[in-house]
Amino acid sequence: MKKYVFMIDITALMCRVLAGKHVQGVLYLDDETRRLTFRANSEPQERAQDELVKKTPWGWVRRSKTRLKRYSSVPLDMTAGVKLAAFDRENEAVKDVVVDEELIEFC
Repeated sequence: MKKYVFMIDITALMCRVLAGKHVQGVLYLDDETRRLTFRANSEPQERAQDELVKKTPWGWVRRSKTRLKRYSSVPLDMTAGVKLAAFDRENEAVKDVVVDEELIEFC
């Protein structure tokens, strides 16, 4: 049994298929035309990359569109006191970065 499928925006759909990409969408029976219809979902939005604000000795500080992000990572072979001191130095460095960012934005 053959079924014919009506495809909305066939040129964009075929471009994606010929490029080897998957096409997600909805297959439904159209109420008005009583035809089997495929409507592809829109393209996923590309997320902007985070901007590196400062590299710290054990991590980094980055700025996204809506957030200021920080990351810290210390080796496990350090003693507990040295790890805590490293985290304290990281916190002070990140605080300085936030203050600098606010001053730059204010000027």
